[in-house]
Amino acid sequence: MRSARILPLRSEWPEEHRWALDLFLASESSEGLRAHYTPRFLFASKAQNRLLFTTYGTNGWAERGQPWLDKNVGT
Repeated sequence: MRSARILPLRSEWPEEHRWALDLFLASESSEGLRAHYTPRFLFASKAQNRLLFTTYGTNGWAERGQPWLDKNVGT
């Protein structure tokens, strides 16, 4: 059976970014199939060692990710 998995395996992530994946996988956002099979955007703070925001789906970046960044970080 072919897999539609989109979220790369931990071993496929650059080593310096695996901490963000670990935070995501430990969060409620990672529950359910949708967390592993849809395009996902993770916003995390290494200094605070916490996940700040996640969004998913084809329009996740435009509808939720970019507005979150504009509001919380400014661009």
